[in-house]
Amino acid sequence: MSILNEFKSSPVFVHSLFRAGSTYIFSVFRRSKAGYWCYQEPMSEFVLSARNERESMLAADDNLAKVLRHPDMKGAYYSELYSVSDECISMLDESCIYDGYFATTPEQAGVPYLSGLVALAKGRPFIQECRTSSRIGVIKKALGGCHVYLWRNPWDQWWSYKVDHYFDNATQMCINATQHPDIITRLIEEVGFKGLAEGNIFEKFSWFFQNCLSPDNSYLVFYVLWFLGLKEGLTHTDLQINIDRLSDSLDYRKQVTAALEDKGVDGLDFSDCSVPQAVYGEKDRAFFQGIEERAHSLLLLSGTSQHEIDEIIALRNASEPLVWHRDVKLEANSNLIRDAERARELVLAIEQRAVDARVGYQQQLRAEQEKYAAMEAKPLVPSAEVEELESEKMAVEAERVNLEARRAQLDNEQKVLIVKRSELVSERSRLEAKLADTLVASDAKVASANAKATELESKLVYKDIELEQARLESRAMVAEFERKTHELLTSTSWRLTRPLRVLSRLIKGQGINLKASPSLIIKHQLKSSISRLIRVVVANPRIKSLAVGFLSRRPVLKTRLKRLAWGMQQNQNSVASQPMTAVDASPSHQQTSLLKRKGNGDELKSPLESFFY
Repeated sequence: MSILNEFKSSPVFVHSLFRAGSTYIFSVFRRSKAGYWCYQEPMSEFVLSARNERESMLAADDNLAKVLRHPDMKGAYYSELYSVSDECISMLDESCIYDGYFATTPEQAGVPYLSGLVALAKGRPFIQECRTSSRIGVIKKALGGCHVYLWRNPWDQWWSYKVDHYFDNATQMCINATQHPDIITRLIEEVGFKGLAEGNIFEKFSWFFQNCLSPDNSYLVFYVLWFLGLKEGLTHTDLQINIDRLSDSLDYRKQVTAALEDKGVDGLDFSDCSVPQAVYGEKDRAFFQGIEERAHSLLLLSGTSQHEIDEIIALRNASEPLVWHRDVKLEANSNLIRDAERARELVLAIEQRAVDARVGYQQQLRAEQEKYAAMEAKPLVPSAEVEELESEKMAVEAERVNLEARRAQLDNEQKVLIVKRSELVSERSRLEAKLADTLVASDAKVASANAKATELESKLVYKDIELEQARLESRAMVAEFERKTHELLTSTSWRLTRPLRVLSRLIKGQGINLKASPSLIIKHQLKSSISRLIRVVVANPRIKSLAVGFLSRRPVLKTRLKRLAWGMQQNQNSVASQPMTAVDASPSHQQTSLLKRKGNGDELKSPLESFFY
């Protein structure tokens, strides 16, 4: 077998405490198409009880699954184990289940049984177990494989224990182990734990059911086991998975999936992970934090360093549920949190009263038993005294019967309290679900508002960009126009055509018809110049006298100038009196007729014309 194939076929172990999401992880491996052969809690006392009735391993309790919030298992809980039960179930030793919780040798840790499960697997072996959290190192050293530690925030996990008394009883079974570290010895003294050394595993469960821990001591024992399990997981496992972050973070799911694939564990889909998470009030926090301080003190006294404690606390704080960090100060949310906090207080009060009542009953019963035993031990006395003793004995017996009746009554009350506790737990779950729905709705509204704000910001940014582009384009057009204008004005062709432009302006002067022939236009311009010259001469008497003398000696020139002066006068009069808008004649014809008109007509002589007469 190649190293890669050996790597791909090595067993996968997932260790955890109860109620950490282990059944969900089991369902993910079971539904995978990568060929895993999945064993769920093969070291359970239920498996031990099914030795002679193996068919019971295929029974499914749907009601219990709903109470425990288990996902769809896609088959019976122990179907894979049932398939190999003929060969391996006899290898499960009772002492390995709880007495070996803190085992230091492979035999005590149940390695022979686990090794048999690995060998008989009809696919890649996958083993999930909630009773191996403090013996991971021993199992890994003996069997190899990929080991994962699954954990959850301790507050939600401990409250999840309240769904059934089994989990508190199993916690006491763990610290009842025959071999345990110093911290467990101090813990037993701290809580006044009453262990049971004799009897089988089922008798011990019955004993711990009759001797429940108070809520304070219950959480103290749980938290110490939670701390020790996480510490063992950090030391000996290849990967640690926090079920809260796996529920909250898509990025964390990707990280976990990639880390498992690096270990050769692939084909898994955690997209539907969703562990229940509660929100706690100030009273809840005070309850938990005070007990955790007691646990840390016991750990320090037992050799755990402050650095190790701080490391665990930092990891826990970094993995807190996101719902703990949301704004829950809204009135509706605050009311839900308050109601859930009151429900939890009531559950704890009921449990405390049940424990106190049972302790009082046991103390009273023990006192009566001691009294009765003392009476039985007295020597024989005269008949009168015998009768008196018999009376006392009967009284004691009557008292014992009364105590038994009281005990039965307490049992009934405890059953009622358990029912009430279940109802309160259900109510708590309902309130938590309602709170979760409210938070989801609030998140949806916030997300919608943020989306609208983002959309408006995007539109504003787009409009700003369009405006800036238009501004830049206008500036570019102005700059381009100025550049082209400058190039035109400084070009050689512009300088060379300047005389033509000047002549064009002269030609386009007022009263000139541009459609006339060029020769007439030039002639008209010359006549205009001569006319202006004549006016200058007329305005100056001295020049006028010299001009008259000059023209008198040149009659032909005088005649031509007279005709020119008269024509210009008539032209001015026509322009002033009639606009040039004739329809019957073209502009060129009108211009020609004006320039060629002769004679004085009926009009009076103008000052210009009087110059010649």
